[in-house]
Amino acid sequence: MSRALLLLLGPLMLLACQSTPKTPDDAVRIANQDDTEQVHTELVRQMIAQRKYFAARAHLDALALEHGETPEIQLLRADCMRHLGELDGARAAYQALLNGPFAAEAAHGMGLLLAEHHLTAAISYLQRAVFLRPTHAAARNDLGYAMILAGDYDSAHRELSTAMELAPGDARALRNLVLLHHLRGDPSQAAALGRRGGLSQSSLDQLRQQANDLNAPVARGVGGP
Repeated sequence: MSRALLLLLGPLMLLACQSTPKTPDDAVRIANQDDTEQVHTELVRQMIAQRKYFAARAHLDALALEHGETPEIQLLRADCMRHLGELDGARAAYQALLNGPFAAEAAHGMGLLLAEHHLTAAISYLQRAVFLRPTHAAARNDLGYAMILAGDYDSAHRELSTAMELAPGDARALRNLVLLHHLRGDPSQAAALGRRGGLSQSSLDQLRQQANDLNAPVARGVGGP
């Protein structure tokens, strides 16, 4: 290697050495700096899952101050509004996101928002969510349950079976499939599936009763038991 090339590479090699973490603590610190926003966002998602909607919204306000109103922050804010019954605000927020990077999640949110009073429109939005993100197990579960409410049992079975295989650790699709077997008049298949999935007898009894209630029928929110 020529002396001139060594002189040229010297400063670059020095900079590379200086930017490389020297200890595990340095590596963690650098990773934390890079991932702070994502970690904070995940915290908000956990709060929403725990139904701490006011706290989640406070953290979203803090995130927005630091990073701006990103589409992800807008989506999570819409989820909080939906859960808190601020439906007009949630609807407007979801609609603003339907053509962006979180279009699938926004369509899912719109489907959940509309499900109680506008089932046909809710199914259309949930179908759009599944089309945009075919591996989104939660959206497929919610679509399957909406199809149960609409009486489209064959389509419901397909969506719920897919959701259960995509997320085998999530019991919602399993419970909805058990419910579907009861609605189809096959209690033995419902019981066998539920036991294989680890559902308790009390859960199986509740699902059988819910099937009886739905046969009335009475419309319920999307998502299932």
